[in-house]
Amino acid sequence: MKRYVLVMGLLVLMAQGNVWADLTWEDYSRGNTDIKTFLVDQASRERFYIGSSKGVFLSEDAGNSWRNILAIGGQNRVVHLVQFGPDKNSLYAATGNGFFYSPKSGQNWKRIFKGKSYIEAQCLSFMIMPGYIYLGTAGGLFISNDYGRTWHKQSGKLGQNSIVSIAADKNNIYVV
Repeated sequence: MKRYVLVMGLLVLMAQGNVWADLTWEDYSRGNTDIKTFLVDQASRERFYIGSSKGVFLSEDAGNSWRNILAIGGQNRVVHLVQFGPDKNSLYAATGNGFFYSPKSGQNWKRIFKGKSYIEAQCLSFMIMPGYIYLGTAGGLFISNDYGRTWHKQSGKLGQNSIVSIAADKNNIYVV
């Protein structure tokens, strides 16, 4: 069954190749390299955020110019993921040196998680659910039920293994 799905998936992609050939691609990075994450503000499609090995950058003119809005200190400064919070004004950033929060679209930032070790400080993924933040680090899964004021480490294998991705549906939370 897996082979059938894979082959059919490839056939569908090849059949749609002609449609994709008509797309026009444009480079909005303007010299920013090593981009790890990209976020478009749906309220203003001229406003983009990128996370790279140099911090979080903001463009307010559809990528024509960029400015650094979060410079990460320490050895591991990479930004793995930037996402809006539930109110669409706040931003969260999972970085190699902790988990950061900005209540005003990146105007100011506060580190709300730093981990107890270098491994735990490497924040790789997160998911914000009503009343909870799930934070995946290289040192395990951490959970906050007060939007980042306090954290507890998940017990068992989830608290011992690197968590690189978190997803959810109506009934379940999935971690990889």
